[in-house]
Amino acid sequence: MNDVIDFIDRHNSFAVFTHINPDGDALGSAYALTSALLTYRKKAVVFLLENPPHKYDLKEFRPLFQLFSIYNIEDFDAHISVDCGDRNRLGKVKDIFRDKPCMNLDHHISNDNFADVNYVEDAPATGEIVYDIMGALSVPVLRVAQLALYTAIASDTGNFTYANTTPKSLSIFSELMDAGLDVNYVANRIFNDRSLGATKLICTFIQNLRLHLEDRLAISTIMLEDIENAGAKVDDCEALINYARDVDTVELAIFIRELKKDVYKISLRSKDEGVDVAQFASIYGGGGHKRAAGCLMKGNIHDIMQDVIRRSEEFIG
Repeated sequence: MNDVIDFIDRHNSFAVFTHINPDGDALGSAYALTSALLTYRKKAVVFLLENPPHKYDLKEFRPLFQLFSIYNIEDFDAHISVDCGDRNRLGKVKDIFRDKPCMNLDHHISNDNFADVNYVEDAPATGEIVYDIMGALSVPVLRVAQLALYTAIASDTGNFTYANTTPKSLSIFSELMDAGLDVNYVANRIFNDRSLGATKLICTFIQNLRLHLEDRLAISTIMLEDIENAGAKVDDCEALINYARDVDTVELAIFIRELKKDVYKISLRSKDEGVDVAQFASIYGGGGHKRAAGCLMKGNIHDIMQDVIRRSEEFIG
């Protein structure tokens, strides 16, 4: 933490980045950190590769981010990545990230320490790391930071219901509430509001769901055509894997989503500590956490399906 604070003190302006296709922890952590830096009288902006998903697009967050342009970041002294396990996950930012002094804040155990300063902690969410940084800087947790920190931590802990939830997670939530967090406002946006298209996509995901290995493995797929037919958006795929994981007999859930022809995103979730999906994902060049991980695969969907089923036998027997 001393290295983190020293890095912040040595620079005056910061371009903050997340991984591609950012989720609630990535966006919430980036917004909370940027709010803290601004309060600490630094210049800071979150640079996104595309507009955030609707459920994370709160009006309070909009002044904190810009869409990425190589020309817009030239005036910043330093770069910070949040919730990003390796430099490739920065997308088109990866080639310029190390052009300036850089820092990596993350909670993925598979992080490869790709920056000048690396603060990687096996925490439930990167948002908890940012909360600790705010404490170390002695900056107040303003309304926008309250909303951002809740977004980060609640997203990665299943609204404080997943096994990775710790007493510290709940303590931070309590402190945010004491500070004035409008939990109903932000929780409804993240967990309850859903378009008709997103609802139809859930139906498609469940219809495509298949069980294997004595019903301990669940696999479902979503193709680009499925998203179009439902009238949904790619962002609406984020939580679909939960419907596979939540089947009572399932120990390992796999979600295969088409990104483009013969390129697929593989999401992995497990209920049992003994099923290490980060290790599973590493077989295909991916990574993550023991119970939540992912990777990319190329090839024919049927070949990919057969390969992950075969590999699954090694992890759940």
